[in-house]
Amino acid sequence: MAVDVRELVAEILEEEVGSVDLDSDLEVLGWDSLSDLTLISIADERFGVTIDPKALADAETPADIAALLAPAA
Repeated sequence: MAVDVRELVAEILEEEVGSVDLDSDLEVLGWDSLSDLTLISIADERFGVTIDPKALADAETPADIAALLAPAA
């Protein structure tokens, strides 16, 4: 299953997909700790992937999130 990380990030932030690039700065996009929790929940429920919260806290871009979701690909 391929995960469109841009769509996923846009969904969580309630933004248009076009506003999210793989190299966008998550903080600039408005990503916060609630976004982390939402992603952790979605990753588990939709893709069966467990994301380490510490690794997610180190993520700076959607590309970093894609790497964490790689097992779902």
